[in-house]
Amino acid sequence: MTSPQTLPLVLFLSHILLITFLATLTPATSRLRPLLFPLILIIAYLQSSTALSLPRSTFAGSLASTPFTLTIHALNILFLNPIDARNPGVNHSIGYNLRGIGTRWLAKNTPDFPAFYRKHGNIINSKNGDRGEPQPQPHRLPFLLRQSAILIWQYLLIDLCSAASAMQSAEETERLQGAGMEFVIVHATREQWIARLSTAVVSWFVMSRLLIDSVARLMSVVIVGTGMSRAEEWPPMFGGMGDAYTLRGFW
Repeated sequence: MTSPQTLPLVLFLSHILLITFLATLTPATSRLRPLLFPLILIIAYLQSSTALSLPRSTFAGSLASTPFTLTIHALNILFLNPIDARNPGVNHSIGYNLRGIGTRWLAKNTPDFPAFYRKHGNIINSKNGDRGEPQPQPHRLPFLLRQSAILIWQYLLIDLCSAASAMQSAEETERLQGAGMEFVIVHATREQWIARLSTAVVSWFVMSRLLIDSVARLMSVVIVGTGMSRAEEWPPMFGGMGDAYTLRGFW
């Protein structure tokens, strides 16, 4: 029997792959783009609705909210600022990587590859280096092994956090974070404030980071592993945790 989380995850990956297909394998003026864009909207709706039907948790909330961001991203790269394979540097990470890897709007804070690849990759001059210093870029096999190893422990931690969240009783959830409780500020109890602060920290610094990063790593393993893309087209999704004190630093 499959897990109830399986369907929204499959829809999430389908959403990403469809955007990637249209952005990299169809011309910018292709009629397939407007014809298939409604399918992107349908998948986004199905993912959100199925995720919202899951037991209330940070995992379900993250799955329910991501289709909106990806749909806006698709609207941008398919129609507003259309790109295709003729654009220099466009690669198969573009469907998920909102930082614009391989495009002219590459986010300036995109992290370089970790020092691990100094021993298992090439050293090149990177545009993302803080001081223009030579930066490591990975070879294919070490990249796949490292991504897979990290992906395994990320999955286990997500599963652990989801299980811990599911252990909270419905009565306790309603008392601490029920409908309308977010507007109770002055008269909020100490227990409610602790729940709010801990939820915010766990949601952003643990679950959101893990969910975003793990999907990126999974996509990189599949696409690099099948030879559709090169390892150097998949820089880390995040830098250090200490850099996430602003929205730009987080993203």
